[in-house]
Amino acid sequence: MHGGNSTINAIQRHLNRGKEAIKIKATRLGLKGSTSNSYKYITPCKASKILGVDRHKVYRWINNGLLKAKYQAICKERKMWCIDFEDFIAFLKKNQSLWDSQRVELYSLGYEYEWLKKKRFEDRREKWKK
Repeated sequence: MHGGNSTINAIQRHLNRGKEAIKIKATRLGLKGSTSNSYKYITPCKASKILGVDRHKVYRWINNGLLKAKYQAICKERKMWCIDFEDFIAFLKKNQSLWDSQRVELYSLGYEYEWLKKKRFEDRREKWKK
């Protein structure tokens, strides 16, 4: 098996585990993939890690209605805030003044959008002005 290039089916066979168990473990480890909707939702903590900000800031954005999120059940007894990844991207694009692209690793959003490339350039230029 090659790290980062294996399919869920290959990992499942190699570890002799169920497909859902592999997906759950990958999600808990924060691994990204190209599987259909495995990463449709992220948690506020994951969003804070992506952006390099305190998680409380993300919760404030949710509470202030800036960032859409749903408080939903993830299993029978546990609920948590879930942010649709498309809503997260829309929030980032619309609220560029609230976050610093210099703290966001390349491709951590899965794709380097044109607006993100421009923001990275502007944020880098602002940093040099200081």
